[in-house]
Amino acid sequence: SCQEAAQDLSEGGGVDEEEDHDEAVWEAVSELLTTLPKALGERWTPHLERLLPALLPYLREAHPLSDHALAIGILAEGLNHVEASGRHHLPTILPHAARCASAPDPTCRQNGVFCLGVLGAHGGEAALAQMQPILSALQQRLSAQEEDEAVVRDNAVGALSRIALSFGAALPLDAVLRAIADRLPLTEDEGENAPALRCLMQLLHAEETRAVAAPHMPALLKAIGHLLAGGGDGSPAADAGPRPCPLDAECEAEVRSFLVWAAGQSPQEMQALVMDLPRGREQVLAVLQAHQG
Repeated sequence: SCQEAAQDLSEGGGVDEEEDHDEAVWEAVSELLTTLPKALGERWTPHLERLLPALLPYLREAHPLSDHALAIGILAEGLNHVEASGRHHLPTILPHAARCASAPDPTCRQNGVFCLGVLGAHGGEAALAQMQPILSALQQRLSAQEEDEAVVRDNAVGALSRIALSFGAALPLDAVLRAIADRLPLTEDEGENAPALRCLMQLLHAEETRAVAAPHMPALLKAIGHLLAGGGDGSPAADAGPRPCPLDAECEAEVRSFLVWAAGQSPQEMQALVMDLPRGREQVLAVLQAHQG
């Protein structure tokens, strides 16, 4: 059960730094503890409360980076699904997430960046007070040039998008939205396109933020066209058919509703932008024509 998994991990307050542990077991436990929050949502809160003191020892510097990656990943996934119920943990977890986000190991960086985005998105006033260091840590990942950094950059865009969705005009939106829009579409971790699209669509829809988001409409439409046409790198293998849209059904429905709304706001401008799309023009036009029909 959830309680037994948490208890097994928490007995003894974590492993001693000098003690070997079975990596296969550790990975199996981490898989369980990142899957259960998705099913339980806010009901994961009491289990997260028990897990936190058990997982913190795995984030000590004496532990290997693989332990850091798994521990911060478990915490991030739990916090993501309990949302505001876990915001009081921000002061404890934020320093670990920032350290993991700049670790030499790419998986550790990925999980640390994801955790920064979750803490920023759901941390409320405490997150807003720490927003400058959070944004600075994400900016480092956006500007890094290592060969293994492409996926982490996509994760950083997703993290920025989640934070912008939560705080909107309370952020330096001009710089934040530019950092998001300039990197769309995301091709290394396509799942991060969903929060990025949602961020731009909602900020364009809201009157308060429409003016600062408006310059990024062409980049947003380009990303939408790319994804509706199947995403990827735009060059499917010769023996493969067309790729389905990589967005989940809920996000794809939101995209279609946004396209219809945007066309209603400025029909001529929208038509010009759609006709200028390098990919996905037919798919976007089909959405608009279906609504007109």
